[in-house]
Amino acid sequence: EREKNETNSKYYIDFIADRVQLVCKDAMRARQRARRLRQQESDGAVWAARGGQLRSQPEDRAQGDDEEVSRPVLLANFMSDSDFPISATGKVSEDDTSDDEQYSCGAHFAEVEVDEYTGEVRLLRQYGMFSAGQILNMKTAASQIKGGMVWGAGYALTEGIHHHRDTASFVNPDFGEYHVAVNRDIAEISLDFLQEADYAASPVGAKGIGELGITGAGAAIANAIYDACKVRVRDFPITMDKIIAGKN
Repeated sequence: EREKNETNSKYYIDFIADRVQLVCKDAMRARQRARRLRQQESDGAVWAARGGQLRSQPEDRAQGDDEEVSRPVLLANFMSDSDFPISATGKVSEDDTSDDEQYSCGAHFAEVEVDEYTGEVRLLRQYGMFSAGQILNMKTAASQIKGGMVWGAGYALTEGIHHHRDTASFVNPDFGEYHVAVNRDIAEISLDFLQEADYAASPVGAKGIGELGITGAGAAIANAIYDACKVRVRDFPITMDKIIAGKN
């Protein structure tokens, strides 16, 4: 049994050594390619892709490197031959504008529960009433609004970006520390639409609802917290420490 374990250990060590050697070779090749890229960028060259395929020349291949590398092309020469310019000029005539203004609008309502000893906030219910002209697809429109209301609850209660005081870098750059609202944070969500076709806004009478669900959701939650514990917090997210500080 001891000889068997020693044999297995030898094979394992050989396997690790092979892996380390392979990783080192890949790292050296990547380092060489990065050095060539930096040199070409310093010469004022850019890597150009034409038709989704890189143009390569045989002399551009490095010795011992099977990967094709695109030849550098000066930016001025590349853009002059391109069918897709990076700039364009346009104008808007008086016929393209209107004296009338059509906006989507809505009202948000929220019910919360606040523990006055710990400052913990629990969202109990969200409701919204929205007017966005003629709703063309009720299912997708309602899903868009509900997603916005969830997002509004997230930035009102849990989501916060923190920066280092000296370097200004992000202290919480991942989902482990940037707290997105999850199922436990969201309660009942309901909504209704006032369907009033507005043919001055569009030929089909519809309006946009892109940000309609999130706009006002956080403010409604903040007002509900104030109504519950008489603490007005104006800095999102509304966390426990801010509520305790307001109570004191």
